[in-house]
Amino acid sequence: MNPASAATALYTNEASFISAAETILDDANIPLRLENFGSFSIGTDLPITASGIVISSTQTTPGPAQIRSTAESGDSKSIYSNSANSLITFDLSGLVGGGVNAFGFDLRDFGTDSPTAFSMVAGSGQVILHTRIPNALPAGNLLFAGAIDRTNLITTVTVTNTASDDVIYIDNLRFGSVTAIPEPSSASTFFIAGLAWCACSRRCRKKGSPAHA
Repeated sequence: MNPASAATALYTNEASFISAAETILDDANIPLRLENFGSFSIGTDLPITASGIVISSTQTTPGPAQIRSTAESGDSKSIYSNSANSLITFDLSGLVGGGVNAFGFDLRDFGTDSPTAFSMVAGSGQVILHTRIPNALPAGNLLFAGAIDRTNLITTVTVTNTASDDVIYIDNLRFGSVTAIPEPSSASTFFIAGLAWCACSRRCRKKGSPAHA
C-alpha cells in the first residue's frame, strides 16, 4: 500500500482525531493505542523504540533529541527537540501489518520564543500538515497533529520545527490500524489456543477412525 494518499484526513483537534480513529478501528474491534514514554528514563537519547515504533532524530547540536520531563505538565515525559530544521522520524513499518491507518501526537511549547513553522510529513515526502504561527504562543501551550487514512497505510511520519531558538515537546502518541497490533500476552494466548485446537482435532480423528482387523 502507498504510505499516504489524497484520502488522508488531517487533524489539529485531538478530540476529533480520536473520535474519527476509533470509528474506523471499531469496525475491526481494535482499540487506539497510546505511547506516553513513561517507561523511558529522563535523558535517554534518540533513537529509541517505543511500542514497536522506531523514533530517531537528525539533531546533533546542542546535543541529540532525547526524553525529557515537561515542566508545564508535571512529571510527564516527552521527546524534547531544540534544533533548527532537525527532523524527528517515526518509523511505523515494523508494526504488525507494516504501518497504521491513524497516527497523532501532542505538541507542547510550540512557538513560545519566536514565530516558527511546523510540518508533519507522512510517507514519501508528501507534506500532510503545515502550521504557521505568526506570533509567539504562551509557555505551556498544547497543540495536536494527526492524520488518518482509511485505505492506505502510513508507514513513516517525519516532523520538523524551523526556529533555532524554539523548543518543542512531543508526547502521547496515538496510533492504530485496521490490522491488529497485538500485545505480547495476546499473541501468547492465541498461540496456546491454537495448540489446544490442534490437539483436540487429533483426538477426534483417532476416535472416529475404523478399527483394523
